[in-house]
Amino acid sequence: MTLDYYRIFFYVARYKSFSKAAEALNNNQPNITRYMNILESELGCKLLIRSHKGVKLTPEGKQLYDHVAVAMAQLTTGENELIRNKSLETGIVSIGVSETALRLFLLPKLEKFHKKYPHVRLRISNHSAPQAVSALEKGLVDFAVITTPVDYKKPLHMTTLYPFKEILICGKDYSEIASYYRPGHADYTFDAKYGFRDYRGGGRSSGRETIGRVAAGAIAAKILKQLSITLTTYTKSIGAIRISSFDADTIYNNPLYMPDADAAKKAEEYLEKCLSESDSAGGVIECIIDGVPAGIGDPVFEKLDANLAKAILSIGAVKGFEIGDGFDVALAKGTTNNDSFYMTNDHTVAKSTNHSGGVLGGMSDGSKIIFRAAIKPTPSVASIQKTVNKSGEDIEISIHGRHDPIIVPRAVVVVESMAALTILDAMLFNMSAKMDNICNFYKN
Repeated sequence: MTLDYYRIFFYVARYKSFSKAAEALNNNQPNITRYMNILESELGCKLLIRSHKGVKLTPEGKQLYDHVAVAMAQLTTGENELIRNKSLETGIVSIGVSETALRLFLLPKLEKFHKKYPHVRLRISNHSAPQAVSALEKGLVDFAVITTPVDYKKPLHMTTLYPFKEILICGKDYSEIASYYRPGHADYTFDAKYGFRDYRGGGRSSGRETIGRVAAGAIAAKILKQLSITLTTYTKSIGAIRISSFDADTIYNNPLYMPDADAAKKAEEYLEKCLSESDSAGGVIECIIDGVPAGIGDPVFEKLDANLAKAILSIGAVKGFEIGDGFDVALAKGTTNNDSFYMTNDHTVAKSTNHSGGVLGGMSDGSKIIFRAAIKPTPSVASIQKTVNKSGEDIEISIHGRHDPIIVPRAVVVVESMAALTILDAMLFNMSAKMDNICNFYKN
């Protein structure tokens, strides 16, 4: 049984007339009558009652019409949607776009497009140029807007929409580094992984990347403060110069964020010497987190100390992390490394020492969490260094420009931000550790 028979039946039943149905279908009455006779014969029942007054439906005909009417309505809706899609009256358009193309070309066009075609939904996926081409090849997007050069294969076709040139505005100090790999930087590893690198100083390995961390960390620190959890972060040492006293008020009274005024003065003199010798220095940042309750963290895959280490080591210049006594525990004995427990006057468990740094078995133990991060010296120095250029030749370079002799002071706030984010994340995750916590939260 073909769909045409049901379509003819729909129009006959709708108009209650063979002649009107024939007119609506651009056919003739004898054909319409013959088709209905065939339909009734195939179904084995009477559908229509013919008379000089027109056509009426039998009970079987009415039952069939109720279903056919719904089917015809759906088919009509589908046809109309296809027509509207072709005319851009409605529908969804998927676009793969690279960052530069989005900013320079596509964004200004989107507002005009939306005003002209308000019912068309745009699904925009932000990709690199090669990823956008790959998405187009796989049929995940309808078209891609990207910057060249990029490789693509037939049957894909490329049309130039907007010519532009990227111009690096900087001194020759920055333009020269495009041709060689700077020692201590991520130039070579970026090239090895991605086949290109951004030498302009604003890429993923740049300190500028940390702005988002600090913004989010400031919010996390405010939330923690409402829970009576505070963070104190400062420079513990620069080069071989270490703090010998601690005054929290002194931290923000010197540019190196050291809690020891005498050590800060000596460190400043040391850095002046490094600068005069066209060199740089590293240092250690210490962070103390007070007020974290016991039991925050996880014994295996979400260890608090492991997550802190990952967060801190994700900061570009950090090359080492230790918590509590850190590497000194390798020199200790069990009897001296263990922290003894005792009951306080208010009947809470406390420790007489804190060699563990506030974390036992991946979970906070209620004492202060103390960790340190080792920050490498600024890799951009004016001293002569050996390296290779992109042609594979051994060369000697001297990096000039405006480079600080130390990263440590700038990294203090970044370390504190990442610590705040990690602690807050662990506390939120810990709310699901006990069913009682969930019940109390939603009941209250």
